[in-house]
Amino acid sequence: MIPSTRSQKITGKQSEAGKVLADLDQTYADVAEKMKAAGKENAEFTLVQAWSSDNVPQMRIFTNNSLAVKTLNKIGLKNAYSDPAFEPYGYSEKTVEALPALQQSNLLYVVPDNDNVFASQLKNNAVWKNLQFVKENRTYSLGGDTWFFGGPLSAKVLVDKAAEVLAP
Repeated sequence: MIPSTRSQKITGKQSEAGKVLADLDQTYADVAEKMKAAGKENAEFTLVQAWSSDNVPQMRIFTNNSLAVKTLNKIGLKNAYSDPAFEPYGYSEKTVEALPALQQSNLLYVVPDNDNVFASQLKNNAVWKNLQFVKENRTYSLGGDTWFFGGPLSAKVLVDKAAEVLAP
């Protein structure tokens, strides 16, 4: 996530990179305070990216080694999901049947705007309908334009969107 000193020197953007990183650190601090004030400090979350393929819901559940989870940890949130296998890309591909073990957490998710599998394919699914976070309205869309990969700018968008839905 943090650009190397070498890449900063090669591009001649040391000053700009320093400002971006300082702004991101300030965002982390501000949002962490907001989460604390809203009683969300140490709140557990499950981070999911979902879409459909041949009308079958597909899900990525993000692991502790992902940039997105590490970013949300910086604002005081705790990932509820762990996979015993190391996931080199920072996520496990799972089905809705993996979610009951995570239902005490807050579900943060990204789906394409025109392919919300939670509102379409899963809305009548017995497993989905009986999850605590569904029953208690603790499922939060981060918007179809949120990106879980990338660098400091996508990390800032993720943090801002998490704050919007968890600590409005």
